[in-house]
Formats: sequence, structure tokens, C-alpha cells
Amino acid sequence: MINKIFLGLTFLFFSITLFSQTKEKTIRGLVLDSLTNETIPYATIRITEEQQPEKPVKALVSNESGKFQTSVAKEGNYTLTVQYVGKRQSVKPFVITPETTQIDLGQILMTDNSELQEVVVTASKPLVTVDLDKISYSMEDDPEALTSNVLDMLKKVPMVTVDAEDKIQLKGSGNYKIYLDGKPSGMISSNPSQVLKSMPANTVKRIEIITEPGAKYDAEGVGGIINIITNKQSLGGYTASVNAGANTLGGFYGGAYLSAKYGKLGFRGNYNYYDYKGPESGSNSYREDFFNDNYKYLEQNGTSSNNWHGQYGTAELSYEIDTFNLVNTSFDIYGGKGSSESDLFVIMKNSGQNPVYSYEQQGTSNTNYKSLNVNVDYQRTFKKKDELLTASYRFDHSPDNSEAKSSINETFNFNPLKQHMYNDAATKEHTLQIDYTTPIAKIHTIEGGVKYIIRLSESNSAHD
Repeated sequence: MINKIFLGLTFLFFSITLFSQTKEKTIRGLVLDSLTNETIPYATIRITEEQQPEKPVKALVSNESGKFQTSVAKEGNYTLTVQYVGKRQSVKPFVITPETTQIDLGQILMTDNSELQEVVVTASKPLVTVDLDKISYSMEDDPEALTSNVLDMLKKVPMVTVDAEDKIQLKGSGNYKIYLDGKPSGMISSNPSQVLKSMPANTVKRIEIITEPGAKYDAEGVGGIINIITNKQSLGGYTASVNAGANTLGGFYGGAYLSAKYGKLGFRGNYNYYDYKGPESGSNSYREDFFNDNYKYLEQNGTSSNNWHGQYGTAELSYEIDTFNLVNTSFDIYGGKGSSESDLFVIMKNSGQNPVYSYEQQGTSNTNYKSLNVNVDYQRTFKKKDELLTASYRFDHSPDNSEAKSSINETFNFNPLKQHMYNDAATKEHTLQIDYTTPIAKIHTIEGGVKYIIRLSESNSAHD
């Protein structure tokens, strides 16, 4: 019986992310076509140490303007390699010394690869592939994915920007949707930055930027879709990983991932918990009115802090009925709570610097959010290549409750006030969808489908 059970733990990954005092050296440059002098966007760039040329220490792509910038902490001799489809590989060595702060490699020229005398096949894959309707970034081929979270890796994906406050934008706009394995995810949409920050990047296969979403994507009125494709175990055995991270502000996260396949039955699941703290920050303002001596000077001083914590889990069970038929059931559940506190002191003075009125305003707010998504999918393939029939049912339930309290105390010539506001909201959605795809000749494809959606939303608000 023991011989029939194969338990393969392919890797055990544990990383703790802490702020480092090491000063990294900035490396930047510009990729150009040698003939036209035009910039080359999305070229794959790898940096390797001279003594370990087969193991990249950094991998990235040039942006839409052909520019690139990254950083390396360790001193030594390095080689920068640039690759692009239809171009010859360009190689540029450089050295980092203790005195180095930044290195500008300038213009890196690439020539057309028109030689047909010999074909060389290497294991190096491009980080970015460009299709008619999407751009794909391969997480599997980026060495930083082993020790990073998905939010950090998202900063390297073309057309996506993540600012200092972890706000995500696609093509400079917040008008987009995030999908998980080709489907909407209430878990991510409820709080994308926090969820992606707690998701290990090594559990993701690639990230797709769908610039022209088709009708089968529920993407009406949006500028694009960020589609996160996760790793799925395809061989027999088991794969497991654990991850953890912390920062100097007292925040932390941790989780575990497991995928397994035994015969025709496959399972994939993960669980994560996170707790992020926003440090207390202060603000002050001063205003002077040059036309009103009675209400001339207004001073405001305040502090605020916030905290977010939550957990989420996903599970997927698949069964291969036969070579052409596959049934897949999955769910994800997400829940969390956010709280914030603020304290503001306000004083108005006249031209003689005498107080006219003053007050202290204190506020607290709490938000509870939950999400449950259930998917049942059936997939039918045919002997004809790329011919596919899919049928799916999806159920979403997203309750979202919030409460806020505000009080004005310690008043001078100002009326005290207390407010209490709360909102109970929930959304339920049922989606039925059937899609069929078949290729016509060699370069054409016909796609058709039917989608039926029932959305039920309710919200109850009150204040006292």
C-alpha cells in the first residue's frame, strides 16, 4: 500500500521580507533598433553574474518607450542580455564597484536576425509575449517571483503601475477589472492591493493584460482586464509551499499552498492571513483671510491611523472524465476588517489673535467585507485542434458592512455634535455561460456564446 502512495514535496518556500539597509545600484538604458533608431518596447532583459551566466539575478522588460531601469545590490562583474523576437541577442557587460551609485548603459542597439544558416534553441524564454488582444508576462521565467508577492511583481508588468500607496492602475486609469484564471474574483475585487500583497508570486504562472476584452468577458465599460493565471499541477504527486512576510510597521502575512493530482482527480488550494498597520500620521494647515478681520486665521492639526486584517482561501477540484471531457469545481472565500481613527483640532482667530471658536473632532470607522464565489465548469475538447466547448455556472455573494462615528467635543463658541452612521449592503449574482470556439482555416477563429446574469443588490443605510 505504501508503494502506491507517492508523496512528492517539490519545494518548501519560506521568505520573510524585511527592509534592508543595503544600498542598491541603479541600472538603466534604452533599447533601439539599429537601422530605424526606433525604440523597442517589451524587450526581455536579463542580468547575470559573470561566474554564473546561466542563473539570472534580475529579469525585466523595457517599457513602451524602450526604456528600462532596475537595481542590483551586490558588487561584481555582470552581463546584461537583451532579447526580442526577430532580433539578434544583444549583450553588454558592466561592473559594479563599491563606489558605484548608478550605471547608465545608454543606447543598446539590436539588429535584425536574418541569418537562416543555423538555428539555435535555448532554454531562455521571453518574459513578455504580445498577441493581438493581450500582453502576457511570464512569472515562471522571472527569478524574483520566488521571493516576491504578486503585487510587487505586478509593478513589472507592461501597462500596469502601482504607486507608493499600493494603488493599481492599468494604462494610467483605475477603470479595469482583475480576473483570476479567466473569471471575476470577488476576493480580489473587494481589496485587490491587500490580497495580491499576501499572494506568493510563485503560485502564479503568468499575468495577462487583456486590452480588448471579448464578449465572453464580463467587462462592459472597462478599459481592460488584468488576468492572473495561477499554477495548476499537471503531473502526479503533490506540491506544497508556505510563505510569510513582515515589515517594520508591525504588519505581517502568512499562508500555505497545496496542489495534488492522483490519476484523474486533481486538487489545488491555498489559505492566507494578513495584518497590515498604517502608522499614525500627522497633518496641519494654516489659512489667513485677508478680507475678514473677524475670522482671519484658521489653524488645523490632526492625526490619523488605520489597520487592515483578513484572511482568504481558495480550493479547486477537477476530474477528467476522459480525454475530451473535464469537470471543474472551485470556490474562494474572503473576509476581512478595516478600521481607522482620526483626531482633528480646529481653532479660528480674529486679527488680534484672539480665539473666535475652537473644537476637537474625533472619528472612528470600521468596515467588514466578505465574499464567497462558487464555480462549476464543464469543458469539452474535440479531435479538431483548438475546438472547444465550455459551460459554466457561477455564484457570487458579497456582503459589505460599514460603520462610522464622529463627535465634536472640547468646544468653544461651537455646538457639540455626535453622529453615528452605518450601512449594511450585499450583492448576489448568478451567471450561466456557454462558449464555443472553432478554428477556420489556419488564421481565422469563430467564437460564439450565450451569457445570462442575475444580479440582486440590497443596501440599508441609517444614521443617528
